Amino acid sequence: DASVTYDNVLIDEAARSNPLDLFIPMSRANRRIILVGDHRQLPHIVDEKLIDCIDGREDSEESLRSVKEKLKVSLFETLFKKLKEQEEKDGIKRTVTLDRQYRTHPLLGDFVSRNFYEIHHEAKVESGLPAQLFAHDLKGLENKAAAWLDVPAHLGEEISEQSKRRSAEAREIAAHLKE
Repeated sequence: DASVTYDNVLIDEAARSNPLDLFIPMSRANRRIILVGDHRQLPHIVDEKLIDCIDGREDSEESLRSVKEKLKVSLFETLFKKLKEQEEKDGIKRTVTLDRQYRTHPLLGDFVSRNFYEIHHEAKVESGLPAQLFAHDLKGLENKAAAWLDVPAHLGEEISEQSKRRSAEAREIAAHLKE
């Protein structure tokens, strides 16, 4: 029912969404819209047909490059930056950036913090859990926070309409973990 509205609309993974996917739920909010996402890590999804249409145009190379660059910026990122600018002008808090993560080993969390946030002069993202909680006894990994398993390219990949996958990688990882 098009007349149904909500006081609060919360949209997760908003940084990955294209504007049309955001506009529909946003139009249902009558009080507050909360967008949750992270434009620093995963890019938003752009329809490849749109890129193909741009490539087929006869505009100047500079103009096409400008349009392509703008397409790379998500609505989430645009809103985030505009709201930050507005905060600086009037002091009203409109954005929140979380500064603690609980999903990864502190070594990996520090890497993400340095390479996605601190280089943009944002606050360091701290690890909320000690390294000991990520301890393991996986054979050949010597309690490492991360490992690289080389799966040769000649083992191939499968391409579906919308994505790529490598079943060979899944098999190799499963065999390694089974050991």
